[in-house]
Amino acid sequence: MSSVSLASVSRMLPDGSTFMDFVQGVLTGVAIVGMLAGLWMYSKARKSKAQ
Repeated sequence: MSSVSLASVSRMLPDGSTFMDFVQGVLTGVAIVGMLAGLWMYSKARKSKAQ
């Protein structure tokens, strides 16, 4: 859930400066990694329940 909020924050930052572009890229990257980690943990937990 936190990856969704990070992605939302990164989209709300104003465009223009190089620093803000960098921060927006970092927040977007962290959100993507968080989402992938969440999906991996969910699939891992689901597999362990099935066995």
